[in-house]
Amino acid sequence: MEPILVAGQWRPAQSSAAMTITNPATLEPLGVVPDCDSRDVDAAVAAAQGAQRDWWKVPGVEKAKLLREIGARIRGREHALARTMTLETGKPISEAVDCIDWVAACFEYYGEVARSSYGNSIPPVAPHQINFTIKEPFGVVGAIVPFNFPLLLMAWKVAPAIAAGNTIVCKPPHQNPLSNLVMAQAYDVLPPGVVNVITGGPLTGAALVEHPRVDMIAFTGSTAVGRRIAVAAAERLKKVNLELGSVDPFLVFKDADLDIAVPGVLWARMLNAGQVCTSSKRVYVERAIADDFIARLAREIDTLVLGDPMRPDTDIGPLIS
Repeated sequence: MEPILVAGQWRPAQSSAAMTITNPATLEPLGVVPDCDSRDVDAAVAAAQGAQRDWWKVPGVEKAKLLREIGARIRGREHALARTMTLETGKPISEAVDCIDWVAACFEYYGEVARSSYGNSIPPVAPHQINFTIKEPFGVVGAIVPFNFPLLLMAWKVAPAIAAGNTIVCKPPHQNPLSNLVMAQAYDVLPPGVVNVITGGPLTGAALVEHPRVDMIAFTGSTAVGRRIAVAAAERLKKVNLELGSVDPFLVFKDADLDIAVPGVLWARMLNAGQVCTSSKRVYVERAIADDFIARLAREIDTLVLGDPMRPDTDIGPLIS
């Protein structure tokens, strides 16, 4: 059973429930993680709350140094992270390697934001006034992400949250949490409790959303679940950051360069086997070029290599389930 990260320590979960993680390409088991319950959520939130005030007071220059160090450690674990993510997600290894670079760059970028984030001075309305704004963190952030980009979407939540002085409790996707547990090893440069990682399914996520000491929920996932989170957060006056499903059109006009448009449409729809929230669900092509476009697209699809995502020449791996 994999441990969880709470208060800077890797410890066994209090919950005895477990989930087996399988390789979608081979259906072989990859590992077992805890299906955390409310006790584990309580411990992680308490650790984050206990660390938040001191973390907020850490100067921006020091936060920047720590965030850049996290980025460097992620780059140093590139092979292990990419391999683990490919095995548990099914996305081609070439995509996984590219994703790790984006993940590391996210922490590096927000390190610079932490270094130079300022408030504003505002013109007074009376001679004796001095008006200015100060940026303050929300407090404890709960982060929940889906299976398709488990590390990048988590980095997009963790890095800005801690750069702004928040602390965070992360719940990786229940289908493929192992790569997030590997990435969490890079967080050991931070003070204990700044980033905590628990694993589990929908009930774990619900416990995190409803926890009274979680001040904000950052969620990426389906519109249906996002609506439920918005309602639960509204009842408790929590802030939310929701990135939900979409139905994205792709338009191809008759003056388009089809040498560019055809592969563009192909990968806009089929990247990661189509498991992308911004994937183009509908393609509109002007009638004058429709026949030529469709013929070219069919030929382009025939060139794709489907198969073992660990092979460097594989274009499309399996669906995760």
